Amino acid sequence: GDGAGVLVQLPDRFFREEMASQGVELPKPGHYAVGHVFMPRDPELQAHIEGIIAEVAQLEGQPLLGFRDVPVDNSSLSKAPDIEASE
Repeated sequence: GDGAGVLVQLPDRFFREEMASQGVELPKPGHYAVGHVFMPRDPELQAHIEGIIAEVAQLEGQPLLGFRDVPVDNSSLSKAPDIEASE
C-alpha cells in the first residue's frame, strides 16, 4: 500500500495463505477483493460492524469470504493516556 489506503497490487499468495489458515479458499486471482477497515477494539462493537459489512455485501450480491485480524505492533507509540486511548 501507499500508506493512505491505496493498495497498488493485491498480494494473492499472502492472502491465500492467510485465509487458508481460517479454512477459507479464495477464488482465482482477479475474482476477489480485499477491504481494509480500521475496527474498534471493543469486541461487541466490532461484531456489530462486521454484521453491517456482511449485510451490505449480501445486499450488493457479493459473497463475503471472511475477516482477518491484522497483527499490530504499537510498541513505538507514546503511552500517554490520551494517545493510547485513541489508538
